[in-house]
Amino acid sequence: LPAALVWRVLAEAAPPGQECWPGLRECEIESVLEDTVVARFVAGIPVYKDRRYRLRIVADAERMEILYTMVPGYGNVRAISGSWRVSALGDSLSRIDYSANIDPGVRWIPGFIVTWATKSAIPRMFAYIHDRGSRIRATSRN
Repeated sequence: LPAALVWRVLAEAAPPGQECWPGLRECEIESVLEDTVVARFVAGIPVYKDRRYRLRIVADAERMEILYTMVPGYGNVRAISGSWRVSALGDSLSRIDYSANIDPGVRWIPGFIVTWATKSAIPRMFAYIHDRGSRIRATSRN
């Protein structure tokens, strides 16, 4: 998919919806100011069904980059930060770099949760981006 289309999908999903973010149960937008959204989230991962946090999400359309950081004062997650970056590799080929640094605020994280995230949750997010972009592309051709 072209980078501009991939960016469009990511930008419309910020803050994200449940269909593209496995484990997300609730998202409440607190404020929107130009390119910045502050929202509260409730997520459930295996074993830990109630992880609450607030994020500041900044979308830079020119650089096709989304940066997110945790806003303290709400929830039970210790720390979250990360980014999405889209770059063109050709007319219809894009690269997405995704990073996430998360301390869920629990003492022990079983190995199967890491496996779930890397083999199920993250691939589902990328599949959603591709599927949504493909649908938008097909609709715009008609």
